[in-house]
Amino acid sequence: MFPSSRIGQSTLVCAYLLLILLCAGASQAQDSPRFQIGSSNTLTADPPVPRPHHEPCVVQLFSNFQFVNFDVHNYQFSPDQCPGPWEKVVFTADFNVTAGRQFDRTAVVNMGFVNLYFGTTPEPRRALSPSWHIERDVTDYGALFTSAQTGHVILGNIVNSTYTGVISGSAALEFYPKHGNNERGNDHEDDRAHPADAVYPLKQVDSNGSVSEPAFLHTPAGNDVHPSAQYRTGLLGRNRAKPNQRRAVVRLFP
Repeated sequence: MFPSSRIGQSTLVCAYLLLILLCAGASQAQDSPRFQIGSSNTLTADPPVPRPHHEPCVVQLFSNFQFVNFDVHNYQFSPDQCPGPWEKVVFTADFNVTAGRQFDRTAVVNMGFVNLYFGTTPEPRRALSPSWHIERDVTDYGALFTSAQTGHVILGNIVNSTYTGVISGSAALEFYPKHGNNERGNDHEDDRAHPADAVYPLKQVDSNGSVSEPAFLHTPAGNDVHPSAQYRTGLLGRNRAKPNQRRAVVRLFP
């Protein structure tokens, strides 16, 4: 049986250590640009995409696009600025909404009808202008970035005397050049060393011959699948270690 004085000292030490940990955590949160204590701004829950240590070659896809109606914004991509091969490719985007009144809106960024981003925007308030950052590892889409492409940004928005929030956004691709041989003999590294040979969009063509974006999957009964099941892209890759083996990967939104 422990003396009461020992128990009291142990409790005091535990409480002191807990206080130190809480203070350290709060200090780190205040120092981090991703976590601002007391802020009503949008918080990005996903951790940043891990990156190689060397500097990337950056291609700006679009800058300061403003979304005030339902027009589709186009941009042009050329691979000449950052030729491969690449160790990693990261898609980044930054959006903001002016303070005022506005609904949350669906945002889609495609390249060659292949989806790079799908998400929604936060709603502003009278004294709050939300801003947020997006990152996505798109290294698997390397084949897509080897040729010139036309991209589309779909973010329908209404701006009038009632709904005043204007949405703006910019996006870029970070290309990290490959240095040396990164193959280590396991499946994951083999996939990274030999990404898909081709990337195919899953297009949905309407009765007028136009491509609907974003596309919807359909059940056998003809009912639209919930938008959370909209397509992301299709990947077709060939395992170079086994030339006769092919594999296809279809990615859906969770």
